[in-house]
Amino acid sequence: MARLHRGGEVPAGELAEQAGMRPPGRSQFIAPPVTPVPGPEGTSHVDGVFDAIDELNEVITQARESADPKLRAKVKGRRVVGPAPSNGSVPRCGRR
Repeated sequence: MARLHRGGEVPAGELAEQAGMRPPGRSQFIAPPVTPVPGPEGTSHVDGVFDAIDELNEVITQARESADPKLRAKVKGRRVVGPAPSNGSVPRCGRR
């Protein structure tokens, strides 16, 4: 069985070899499917997620600043969400 890999055909056995598998495991290796990476037009749903997070943060902040105890009680225990820290919690390509 061959799969597309980096623009060309590579036999599944060679993919297993690249993954560092010994011969007994190569016969059971399932090659990962290679799918095209979406361009900027395919990321609108991601922008929508960040917009929703910003809106929720605004609601939480306004409720905390409000004088109404019922409104403040609705957001009790909720935290304002920020971007992920860049201290290594987000995986990086090629990092070992």
